[in-house]
Amino acid sequence: MRTGGFFLLVLFLIGMASTVRGQNPYLELKYTPDTCGRKDLAFSIHTNQVIETIFGWDFGDSSSGTANISMAGSPTHVFTDTGTYMVSCILQINCSGPPDPFNPISAPCFYIDTVYTTVRITDCDSIPELCDVYIPNAFTPNGDGLNDTFFPSSSCSFEGYELYIFNRWGQVVFRSKEPEEPWNGRLQDTECLQDVYVYQLDYKSLSQKLKRVRGRLLLIK
Repeated sequence: MRTGGFFLLVLFLIGMASTVRGQNPYLELKYTPDTCGRKDLAFSIHTNQVIETIFGWDFGDSSSGTANISMAGSPTHVFTDTGTYMVSCILQINCSGPPDPFNPISAPCFYIDTVYTTVRITDCDSIPELCDVYIPNAFTPNGDGLNDTFFPSSSCSFEGYELYIFNRWGQVVFRSKEPEEPWNGRLQDTECLQDVYVYQLDYKSLSQKLKRVRGRLLLIK
């Protein structure tokens, strides 16, 4: 049960060694890096130890009502407002060693721990663009090693990326979800004609909302 914003756990541990520990350096609470408001954040526990039981999560977001608590192993949560939240997870770790052939009746070992992390939720619509994206308007895929490919570049890493190139008839001649994959001026194995093409780039950088940019691109031979 939960009272006053905290978990109340009543545990009956019989025939096992049990301790309650503080922060464990071998336990880490992680969440998806996108901390824009009004979006699901996924949480998980990363450890090289054996998690026996997850008793519950508290997202520190009392305004979300019953959604503030989860019993899932890897839950998601949409925070109700911007701000800083303390997220915690209470779990039980199995610290028993491997079976001992000389002592098959050795007592199992368990302990209970609470893992914390701080999450800062921002309003990404109000954050100024911190990552410049450069998109050239022409390239020359003639094999001379200079300006042979077309690709957008950014001063930041892309968290989301999808590039389309259309010819004048609206046909998709190139599509990629990999920022490191440039267009070489071909449609499969066929060289495209010298012409004006249209690009569409959907991209997202960390803590920024998804953006779409369209423009014209000149293929010169």
